[in-house]
Amino acid sequence: LSVPGRPTGTCVSLVVPPCGNRSLVTVRGAAGEIGPEFLDRPEVAEAVAGAAVLYVTSFVLSTPSRAMIAERLAAAAAASCGRTIFSLNLSSVGLMQKVGDIILGMCARTQWLFGNADELVAFANEVGATTEGEGVMTDVADIAAMVVRFLPVG
Repeated sequence: LSVPGRPTGTCVSLVVPPCGNRSLVTVRGAAGEIGPEFLDRPEVAEAVAGAAVLYVTSFVLSTPSRAMIAERLAAAAAASCGRTIFSLNLSSVGLMQKVGDIILGMCARTQWLFGNADELVAFANEVGATTEGEGVMTDVADIAAMVVRFLPVG
């Protein structure tokens, strides 16, 4: 994507050893200009139609136009009759309050859901998952079993 007068997008990742915590600083640049109509470009539509995997991070769900792109990609994968896998990355604990409901709505079309233990716990909390008599879920195995119920069979 080239937008006159706009630089390429940049993302800087800061990782703190030895714990591996990380922080991302992003300047979208030309990528900030992408809207749902971008998927209608013939070369993009062809690439989406031929993709084996469509991978979306939850960061894109934080703005309406980019969330619409993710929704269209999920719909394209669902319409592919099993040729394309839709994958979604939970991306960040801090995003769950903002996009947890969108993620939950997309789970029915998501074959691969990625997240670390903290992200899974935050997602479970955001969607109100609880264990019987124990309140909020914190056990990653229990959360994974709960999340699987939202994903499509097969």
